Amino acid sequence: MGQRTRLMIGLLATPLLVGACTFTTIPGDSAPPAPTGPITIELVNYTSLDVMPRLYVSATDVKPWKLFTGTNLVLDFTDRAFPELRANEKIILTYECDQLASFGVNAPILVDAVALSRLESEDREFFVVGEDVQCEATIRFSYYSQQGQFIMAATER
Repeated sequence: MGQRTRLMIGLLATPLLVGACTFTTIPGDSAPPAPTGPITIELVNYTSLDVMPRLYVSATDVKPWKLFTGTNLVLDFTDRAFPELRANEKIILTYECDQLASFGVNAPILVDAVALSRLESEDREFFVVGEDVQCEATIRFSYYSQQGQFIMAATER
């Protein structure tokens, strides 16, 4: 047999070899289970002043107008008399995923205790667990003061 004939037979046999492969599914083999671990919320003050982060969490509310009420406002993240982050302070809070339906920040406040002044941000972030964010996520709320403005930004890490 010539070299050309062997090449032709090899090319013709290739689809047969590929066609002979079979794929099987192992019973019970499906998509990996959804994460169920806790959600971590970081509050990070990048300013030189105190910040009232105005974090809200709820185990049941999934609409912003229901979440952003006084009963859902988180006040126990600090041992201070007022619920404020100190200058350049970072607080880490952890919530069990099945105990958290939504969370967010609404209109945080920059506080200058020396000048007795406050600057309220118009920023708002709202997350629904299972839609906007999944279990085991870490969400960071960062607070900045730049050129007379007070800004809050949320990022998933």
